[in-house]
Amino acid sequence: MTLHDFLTLITDEEARIELEIEFDDDEEYTYSHFWYSDYVTNDSIAKSYRNFKVTGYSFLPRTDNNVDITIEIKPK
Repeated sequence: MTLHDFLTLITDEEARIELEIEFDDDEEYTYSHFWYSDYVTNDSIAKSYRNFKVTGYSFLPRTDNNVDITIEIKPK
C-alpha cells in the first residue's frame, strides 16, 4: 500500500502525521511531519512521499484525548 492509499483512509483533517522514512536499509531514519489538511490541499512536502510504500503504522494516544499517527515508510 502506498502512503497516498493509506492516507485516503483518514477522515480527520486535523490529524498530525509523522513519517519515519528509511532509505536503502540504513539504520538511520529521516522524519517528516505535516498536518493531514496540508496533504489534502496539496502541500509540496507531504506530496513528495505519496508513492512511498507503507511498511507499518501506529496510533499514539495523547493525554488530551487526541491521537497522533506515526507511519513508517520506505521509498518504492
